[in-house]
Amino acid sequence: MIMPSEDELRSSVGHDTGISVTQPFITETYRCVAPFETKDTKNKPFKAAVDEKFDVLIKDLTGWWLVENEEKRMAWFPAPYLDKLEDEEDEEELDGISER
Repeated sequence: MIMPSEDELRSSVGHDTGISVTQPFITETYRCVAPFETKDTKNKPFKAAVDEKFDVLIKDLTGWWLVENEEKRMAWFPAPYLDKLEDEEDEEELDGISER
């Protein structure tokens, strides 16, 4: 990857350079609600167990989502088999509030 120099960046301010800037990519963590077997993106067997955690990378409108497991393997997975996990920090805060 070739990065532009500071001079090039300064000279392009206010000009359309064709460079697009996107927002940071944030994944959501889901858990598997039932065992499921499929193929990963490299066409190798991909097995999911109940309560296994996945990061969802892409949510396709067809209901098949691209997920990544803890081993960094990716596969297309059916959305109905996934249940969103709430942020751990939020759960801890709620627990602290309920105890008071």
